[in-house]
Amino acid sequence: MLDLAEPIDIVVPQTLIDEFRNGGIAAESVNQLKLEDLLQKAYANRADYQLAQLDIETAELDQVIARDNRRWNLNLQMDANIGDTSDATAQLRLSRVFGDRSLRTAVTQAEINIQQQQNNLVEVTEAIKQAVEDSLRNVVSASQLITATRQAREAAERRLEVANVRFRRGRGADIFQVLSLQNDVVAAQNSEINAKIDFLDALARLDQTVAVTLDNWNVQVEEIASD
Repeated sequence: MLDLAEPIDIVVPQTLIDEFRNGGIAAESVNQLKLEDLLQKAYANRADYQLAQLDIETAELDQVIARDNRRWNLNLQMDANIGDTSDATAQLRLSRVFGDRSLRTAVTQAEINIQQQQNNLVEVTEAIKQAVEDSLRNVVSASQLITATRQAREAAERRLEVANVRFRRGRGADIFQVLSLQNDVVAAQNSEINAKIDFLDALARLDQTVAVTLDNWNVQVEEIASD
């Protein structure tokens, strides 16, 4: 039997919320998600950023070696004779290779490689920054959509409640209008559910972009929806 006085109550199963939360970013509030903090965590944890830094260090080491190969070499040589008479001599020899253009070329190439790796780091940094900004923007938009769908659901429930009262009192509302409004409530509830799922998915994507699970944050969908 259809109870026209009570709207259908649809909620997101806790298991579904837990499935999205486990391993994902959590925060007390979306307002506490600061871009600079997220960027610092991303730079500290993303493999592409760390690899770009390592490539620079390797290129700088190659440059040191290339420059060292062009310097003078100072060697200590010692000779000793042991017999009826013993003597020993020592001398310092300073040497350097002249006319080998490959040594100068190696230095130039090392300098070019450093510049290339530095440019690559800039590109990686900008790509990460853009990805984090986009992910954070999606989280904020998703949280705002929760608020909008919650308000729409509450409005639909109020309209249904008024129609139920009028129907029971026989004042201007018929069964078809009540049924239509009840369908509106169900649709609004479904929209709110989808908004919450999209929000949790946006949090998970942000977590992947930052490459760290921020367990010290604790986002509650209900708190965001009530802002």
